[in-house]
Amino acid sequence: GYGFSVEAVPRGWEFTVSGWTERLPRVWKDSLAEFLAQDLDDSTFKDLKDEAKRSLESLDKDQPYTTAGYYGSLLRAPERFAYGRERVLAALEGVQVEDVKEYFKPEGRVRALVQGGLSEADAKDMLVVFKATLGVRDGPSTDFFTPLRIRKAREVWADTEDSNVASMVTLDFPDSSAFPILVSALSERFYDDLRTKKGLGYVCNLSGRRIKGGRVMNLLVQSQKSRFDEIEDWISEAEKTLMTVSDDEYASLVKTARERLSEDDQRLGQEFERNWSEVASGEERWDRKKAECEGIKNVTREDVLKLWKARGPELRVKVGKGGKRGVDDVRREIATEA
Repeated sequence: GYGFSVEAVPRGWEFTVSGWTERLPRVWKDSLAEFLAQDLDDSTFKDLKDEAKRSLESLDKDQPYTTAGYYGSLLRAPERFAYGRERVLAALEGVQVEDVKEYFKPEGRVRALVQGGLSEADAKDMLVVFKATLGVRDGPSTDFFTPLRIRKAREVWADTEDSNVASMVTLDFPDSSAFPILVSALSERFYDDLRTKKGLGYVCNLSGRRIKGGRVMNLLVQSQKSRFDEIEDWISEAEKTLMTVSDDEYASLVKTARERLSEDDQRLGQEFERNWSEVASGEERWDRKKAECEGIKNVTREDVLKLWKARGPELRVKVGKGGKRGVDDVRREIATEA
C-alpha cells in the first residue's frame, strides 16, 4: 500500500509519501496534483474548523502528564516553529475560507529527504517533480529549529479537568556523551524512591532526550497534589545517589548504553525519522549514533558527576485544576533571555 500525508506547520507545509518503491514517484506526482486541485467549499471549511477547535479544546481532558509533556515541548519552541493552543484557538475565530485557500499556495524553499530502495536518480526526480508542481525552489537555508534554552527558573501552571496534578521539572544540560549514562543511572532510582518507597504517584518517570546543542531531562510525577517539593528534595540528593553507583553497575550502564546505540533501526520509518531530525535541525550528522557509541567508551564516572553539576535552571510545568499562567507569555519571556 501507499501513504500520502500533508501537515500544515507554522512555517509552511510538510509532505510525506511512503510505499512500494517501483510506483512511488508516480504516486508522489499524482498526490501532489490532487492536493493542489482540491477546492475548499464553505461547508467543508466549517467542519474542518470545528474539528480543529474540538481537538485543541480537548487538551484539558487529556491525562495531566500528557498535557505537561505538550507544554514542556512548546516552551522550548521558538515562536515561528510552534504556536500555543490558546493562541491558535483565538486565531481560529477570525479565520475565513479564503485565508485557508491562500495558504494552499506554497512558496519559498524546500528541504527534502528520500530514503529507501530508490536510486539516487529517482530520488532527485521526485524532488524535481515536487519543485515543478508546487513552484518552490531548493537551496541553502539558515532557518532551522533551535530550541530555546532556560536561562532562569520558570513555572507554568496549566488547567485540566482531571482531578490529578502533574508536576514536571525540566533540566537543561550541555551536549555530552555522558548524558545517556546519567539518565540510566538516575531513572530507575527516581521511580524506586518516589513511587515504590514513598508511593507519591501512579506516574513517576525520569527521561532524557537530545535537543539541538544540548540535552534535556524531564522528572515527572502525577499525583493527587503538586509534588514539586518532593522532586526538588530528590534532585538535591541526586549527586549523592550518583556516588553510590558501584563499579560493576557503572560498567553495566556503559555496556547497556553502547548496546542501545549499536542497535540497527527496526523499521524504515524509524530510520527516516532519525535522519529527518538531522535535516530539520540543519546539523546533518548522519553518523551521530555511531559517534555517540564510540564517545561513551571514554566516559568516566567523574564525567557523569561533572555533567550533573553543569545542569541549568529549572523549568517547572504544573498541570492541575484551575491553574493558568499564560504559556505563550512565558515562552516569549524565555525568548527574550536567549
